[in-house]
Amino acid sequence: MEKRANAANTRGLRGDEALAQVEGLYAKQKKAEDNAAAARRKQANTERELLRVRGELEELRERFDLVQEEAAALTELNARIETAKHAVDLLS
Repeated sequence: MEKRANAANTRGLRGDEALAQVEGLYAKQKKAEDNAAAARRKQANTERELLRVRGELEELRERFDLVQEEAAALTELNARIETAKHAVDLLS
C-alpha cells in the first residue's frame, strides 16, 4: 500500500513538474509572440518613415535642380556682363 502511495505521489510530482514546464513553455511562446508583434510594428513604422524620407529626398532633389538651373543662368549672365564691360572699356 505504501508503495502505491509513493508511486502516486511521484506521479503527482511529475504531473506538477510537467504542468510547470508547460506553463513555462506557454510563457516563452507568449513572449516570443509579443516580441514578434513589436518587431512587426517597428518594421511598419520604419517603412512609413522610409517613404516619408524618400519623398523629402525627391523634393530636395527637385529644389536642387532648380537652384542649379538658376546658378547656370546667373553664370551666363555674369559672362555677358563681363563681355559688355569689356566692350564699353574698348569704346572708351
